[in-house]
Amino acid sequence: AVDAQGFSHGVLLTPGGANVPPPPVVPAISINDVANAEGKFGTRSFTFTVSLSAATTVAVSVNFATANGSAIAAEDYIAVSGTLVFNAGETTKTIVVDVIGDRKREPDESFSVNLSGASGATIFDGSGAGRIRNDDR
Repeated sequence: AVDAQGFSHGVLLTPGGANVPPPPVVPAISINDVANAEGKFGTRSFTFTVSLSAATTVAVSVNFATANGSAIAAEDYIAVSGTLVFNAGETTKTIVVDVIGDRKREPDESFSVNLSGASGATIFDGSGAGRIRNDDR
């Protein structure tokens, strides 16, 4: 199209032409935060939910690993790592981190579950905060 001053303006209405479908939307991956009391003995499960912003027709994968904050692996929680695979159509997966209960009076502690190395998606929120609330007051 040409405007009143004679300048050309082009508008692409359909990427690639009328018979070519638009490129697929790449979903985003995110993980939630979890806060819970530690318990006085044994372990308590902290369940993190990893979500895709949209279902896909192909598999999506992402790596995960816990990381110390003020909470220390093997002392306050049991470290985990691995790879989540979302099959076609799936939009949520869970990661369970067991927190070790004790009877020590201490401040609340924290650790994180970090996502990395996504395939078939982008990472939007790649760090889930785990807050261990002290219940030994």
